[in-house]
Formats: sequence, C-alpha cells, structure tokens
Amino acid sequence: MLLVMAGRLRQPSLILGKAAWRAEQMKQISAAPETSLRRRASKVLSGASLSRLHRGCLDVAALPLAVVCPAAAWPPRGGLAMTRLTQVFWVVAALDAALLVLALGMSLRGDGGRDGGREMGLFFFVLLPALLLVMAALSFHFSASRIWRGLALGVVLLPAIWWTQVQIQEWLITRRMAAKRAGTGYFDTEAMRRMGAAVVQRDVAALLHLGRGVDVNTPGHHNMSLLRLAVQGLEGDDLSVVRALLDLGARADDALPAAVMRSDPALLEMLLAAGGNPNLQVSPGLPLIFDMMSTVTPGNFRLLVAHGLDVDSVCRGDPLPVQLAIYRRWDLLLIALEGGADMARLREDGRGVAGELASQAEAERQAGRSVPAALRQALDLLAAQARQR
Repeated sequence: MLLVMAGRLRQPSLILGKAAWRAEQMKQISAAPETSLRRRASKVLSGASLSRLHRGCLDVAALPLAVVCPAAAWPPRGGLAMTRLTQVFWVVAALDAALLVLALGMSLRGDGGRDGGREMGLFFFVLLPALLLVMAALSFHFSASRIWRGLALGVVLLPAIWWTQVQIQEWLITRRMAAKRAGTGYFDTEAMRRMGAAVVQRDVAALLHLGRGVDVNTPGHHNMSLLRLAVQGLEGDDLSVVRALLDLGARADDALPAAVMRSDPALLEMLLAAGGNPNLQVSPGLPLIFDMMSTVTPGNFRLLVAHGLDVDSVCRGDPLPVQLAIYRRWDLLLIALEGGADMARLREDGRGVAGELASQAEAERQAGRSVPAALRQALDLLAAQARQR
C-alpha cells in the first residue's frame, strides 16, 4: 500500500517470493523526505482535498499495512489508485487478522480437555473466520465489482460491528443496574424515582416530604414497590424507612414474604400490626406459608398463627399439618397443634400426620439414632389428642 501511495510501484509485481525487491523499495521510501512522501501519497489518494490530519493518518497507517498485508501494495485491477475505501478495508482486515492470531494463541495456550471443546473453538472462532477473511480479501483485491467489494468490506467490518454492539449492551446493562442500585431504575415518574432514591439512602425526612400526594403503592418495573425496595436492602434492625412508608399508606403485604424469611421477627411483627395478611397467597392457590415452609422460623410462624394464620389451610389438596409432617418441620407442627389444627385430615393420596410421624420415628430407630425431641413431643401430643376424642 505504501509503495502505491509513494508512486514507487509502476507495474504490478508478484510480491510473494521477492523479499529482496520489496526490502529495496521500502529502503528507498524510508530514505525519501517526509514532506515529499506525504505530498505524493496525498496526490494519489485524493489530491489537494485531503486535510492535514488525513495526511498524517496516511503516513502512520501505510507502513504497518504494507508489512502485514503485502497484497495491499498491489495496485487494484485496472491500474486504479488506492481509494479511501481501500485503505479502510485493509486497516480493518489487518486488525481482524491480528485478533485472529491472538485468539489462536489463547486457544492453543489453554487446556482444552478431552471433550473436543478446544478443537471446536478453533474451528468456529479461528479457522472459519480466517477463511472468511481470506476470501473477503481476495474478493476485494481481485474483483472490480462494487457489489463484491462492498460485501467483502461488510465481512471484515462484522467483528467491529459485533464488538460495538456488545459494548453498547454492556454499557446499557451497567447503567440500568446502577440506576436500580440507586433506587431510580424501577420507576417511570420523577416523583417515584426521587422517592426510590430516598428509600435507598434511608432518608426518612425526604421520604415523608416527597410522599405527600404520591401513591406509594404504584408498582414499578418487575412489580417493584417502594416497600419492597426498602425491605430488599434492609440491613440490621433499622425499620425507620419501613415505618415511614407504612405511615404514608404502603401495603404491608408487599413486604410480607421477605419479612417471613428474616430470622428477626421485628419486621414481620410491624407488618402484621399494620394490617398484613398472614394468609396471603403469593400466587393463585399457593398460600404464603406453603411457599416459605422450609425457611420460616418458629418465632415467625408463631406470629403468623397469633395474627390469624389458617392452620388448616390447603394447597392443591395438601393440608398444612400433613405437609409440615412430611417436611419434618416438627417444631412448626407443635405450634399448629397448639393452634388447634386438624391432625386427622388426610391428603388425597391417603397420607396423614399420624402415619408420617410414626414412619419417621421408626426410621430413626432402625438407623440406630434416638428419636428427635420435637418428633417425640409431636407424637405424644397427637396421642393425647386421640385419647381425648
């Protein structure tokens, strides 16, 4: 490319196999005055219309391209001088080639294992793109058709387009995540965004000031509410933001699932006192207690029972006491017994509390382990209840 730009190459020549001739030409170009080289390159490409910046770029870009891609030093078919499009093509092609060499080195350096993953990676991400790049280069150089040259340029530009798209997507994702962490990314209106930021910053005064005349239960993206946002980032026992939102009219049920999962019952107690529904259904036909059965603490379960939890509730035909026995939540089963749960009700498949507890106790004895105290206590209470009947 540099040979054409400097006007030193008068006739097409086979570059491959003529390293001495090429070195001599490069030596002559290097010895030429810089101003003369710039003047001749500018004349060939675009005459006097090139700006000073363009001319400087040509001087910098021409030398590595002539070394990396010798075919660029050939004049295009028909003796046409190099155009700006040609320069862009070989610059991008050289960058693509460098990236492929880098990818090849990283692939060969890594441990591919025995599952053929490295071989597949070499084929799809190195060899196949390299083949496409070579075909594009040959098509661009030897074809006089604008269509084929345009297609070849599109092929070499694909990696740049893909990389740009990935960078834009990553920037957008990072921006959305930062907005959500700041509390503003979930809501559309300016008032809700400012309140969301106040919730994250734990600024109770700003929250009470901004909350006048605002519906604090307005759902945002992903069904996020201000109360859910407050509980989501809750650390320690500071419930001032939750209390402020409840005073502004926030629905206590919005934060009830998160409160049931916490080991500290203070939040759950506050929400239940503010009108939270202990029999809340997280989805149609699925009561909250069934969804949280494996994680709820005895203290939180007792709070739910004290505030009206239906200990005989059913989920898809499964009574709560039977499910507690199956899940080996004997501690919760004892609380349900104290709350008057019906232990005689069976599942649709015939499994019941008494049978589950008896089989679990027998399994512990057969394994050479002592029966857990909570299981023994549940069996005793169940037997006493049966005798009273």
